[in-house]
Amino acid sequence: AERPRFPARYEDAEQAAQAFVNAMQEGNLNQLFNVLAADVVLRGDGGGKINARREPLYGVDDVVRFLKRVQRRESDTRILKLMNLNGTPAMVEYRDGEITSVTTFDFLDGKICAVYSLLNPDKLKGLAEQL
Repeated sequence: AERPRFPARYEDAEQAAQAFVNAMQEGNLNQLFNVLAADVVLRGDGGGKINARREPLYGVDDVVRFLKRVQRRESDTRILKLMNLNGTPAMVEYRDGEITSVTTFDFLDGKICAVYSLLNPDKLKGLAEQL
């Protein structure tokens, strides 16, 4: 059966997404175990132009381990913001005033059950024009 894409309450989704953003911003990724569902899936879209994970990654342990590896490569120059995109909370990453990624989520029972990271510069350009 398909999972519901949106939670019953926006506030629950916003709280889970804010906890994700805080963990990423502060570098305390072990906090993600509290906000990600056990069977979470992570997908990336680099459009073949940016190095992004091509295959989905399944399970909280593997997703957190992957995010820790990515976090180690990131510099301190990024700014992460929680925004409302298409009626759902999303994390927008900025570097030097430019959007470098947008991460959206699916939620279930107050937890994040899917993470979608958009890094494709062509798609981000179109999004940046709308923000």
